[in-house]
Amino acid sequence: MALQLPFSGQAEEASSRGRFTDLDDVVARANATQYGLAASVWGKDIAAARAVAERIEAGTVWINDIHSFSPHVAFGGHKQSGLGIENALEGLAEYTNAQTIVTNSWAIGQAA
Repeated sequence: MALQLPFSGQAEEASSRGRFTDLDDVVARANATQYGLAASVWGKDIAAARAVAERIEAGTVWINDIHSFSPHVAFGGHKQSGLGIENALEGLAEYTNAQTIVTNSWAIGQAA
């Protein structure tokens, strides 16, 4: 889902064109799905775009870009958009099988 923020900052202007009523409406519509693989937010105000991006329930949210991938950046979805992560250290961790072993050495010295 691509979300276009109004450059003028006037939600009413965008609403008159049938896009959305305010930023809460934008976020609600973007999140009103069982999927959450990726989204993009577009606008001149990067801080405002980032604030919206942080509220989007998607594994990847691009700002003023789309479909930009790198082996150094993790990629994975939220909700019903798949399990796991690809790429980056997070992706490599998917191939590991972590094990924690805890030993209480003090208890050995106390055994009679």
